[in-house]
Amino acid sequence: MNEITIVMIDDDPVFLQGYQKVLTKEFSVFTSETVSGGLELIRKHEPDILLLDISLNKEKEGVELLPYVKEHFPYLSVIMVTNWDSYSLARESEEKGADAFFLKSGDLEELKLKIKNALSKHARDALGSFPIAESPAMKNVLREARMVARSNIPVILYGETGVGKDVVARYIHEQSPRKAGSFRAINCGAIPDMLVESELFGHERGAFTGAYQTKKGLIELASGGTLFLDEIKELTPKAQKTLLRVLDNKVVVRVGGNTSIEADIRLISASQVPLAELVEEKKFRSDLFFRLERMQITIPPLRERPQDLPPLVDYFLTEIQRKNHLKERKQLSHGAMVTLKNYHWPGNIRELYGTLEAAVLLSRGREIKASDIRLKYGAIEPGVNNYDLARRSAVETFEKEFIRNALTRNKGNISKTAREIGLSRQSLQKKIKRYGLS
Repeated sequence: MNEITIVMIDDDPVFLQGYQKVLTKEFSVFTSETVSGGLELIRKHEPDILLLDISLNKEKEGVELLPYVKEHFPYLSVIMVTNWDSYSLARESEEKGADAFFLKSGDLEELKLKIKNALSKHARDALGSFPIAESPAMKNVLREARMVARSNIPVILYGETGVGKDVVARYIHEQSPRKAGSFRAINCGAIPDMLVESELFGHERGAFTGAYQTKKGLIELASGGTLFLDEIKELTPKAQKTLLRVLDNKVVVRVGGNTSIEADIRLISASQVPLAELVEEKKFRSDLFFRLERMQITIPPLRERPQDLPPLVDYFLTEIQRKNHLKERKQLSHGAMVTLKNYHWPGNIRELYGTLEAAVLLSRGREIKASDIRLKYGAIEPGVNNYDLARRSAVETFEKEFIRNALTRNKGNISKTAREIGLSRQSLQKKIKRYGLS
């Protein structure tokens, strides 16, 4: 069976049979002439693409079904199909979340192109490309994200490592009028200082040693769309100054160049620590801070939204088994789920994914048992039934190991370690003393 799966819902059996015959050469295709049958196919096969007829039974049943599909199957790319070349129908479909609009014709290459474009836009990476929100806290995050998506104002996302700031950033993009444009993302802390400006602003040939050809920067590539700067606190002072100028003037000049290039971008940034604190410590430009933090959204850690754990587990198990080409569907035992629920998840969603992937590969048979779950920092002791005490113990265990690893990476250099993990030098020294680290 092909990896990419399509479900088609259309009340025209001739269309279904004809298109299925052609599309089956490249995709796995399942069809239904009714909404109920189509929804059953979606639940059963978890497809990548839904081809949905706008006017089922000569009514706009397809358009009316669209909001339900986007709410309950947010990973699913939906292409609306119709016999009528209607701008108003296309517009209505787009407003309700459709990814594309296809006018029935004999040009199946156009349909294939729309399918591939939709797949590219909704590509699901290991951590998912949509936020799962069963908890009140995450539902509120998504509500704020949808509201801010309507405008072009800069947004900053706060949250611990691994909470899914990149996923929320992409969600804002896909809910915005810029969703047809490019979404570009970069982790500012993962790029050597000497390359940051080249990556962001681009460079001209010969601008510096090794610049053998002209290169467009991410700001230029994201023009018309959204640029996401993760860990923006890691930007060098020079890059901060240049970024401020780009935001003010809406143009970018490549390194080594003198030509102004339009920079029509929507900027979303992210940080683990509040930028206001860094401004007070003179580690971040105050003028850039006020330009960036027009709207802030804080993403809660996984331990504060337990309702999201079961659906995340279910989604990740599906993705892990798909990625590893496992035919047998594995499920968590009750004991395994209890183990996951009792853990404090210092690494948040990213740690959850890694834990589940190891459990899937370690487990035998269809059931994942508690003994298959490998938790990095250990589960909360069953006897610790006071929430505050359990939370404090878990956080201290994580913090001690986190700081120890950071000090090891930086060969004991306190100043460098403090900068890396976002603490002041004085705070780090206190914690080193508290935990008896050397």
